[in-house]
Amino acid sequence: MLKRSSRTLQAGCFTCHGGQAAWTARNAQAVAARHAKATGHPTWCDIVLVVRYGQHVPSAEQLDLEAAIAAVPA
Repeated sequence: MLKRSSRTLQAGCFTCHGGQAAWTARNAQAVAARHAKATGHPTWCDIVLVVRYGQHVPSAEQLDLEAAIAAVPA
């Protein structure tokens, strides 16, 4: 069985950056926590974790549909 996972982080400071992500590296959560402790500003961190098990094997119907869509001129 195949397993694939990925994790995306983005964080920021509401006071300094509003809703814009200021930190996006693997340590974004830690940077946001340190910034909040040092400044007293409210910070945020969004973490997206994706885990996939096995392989997606398309059905014959799906392959036919994708081939029909691909055949239509753009």
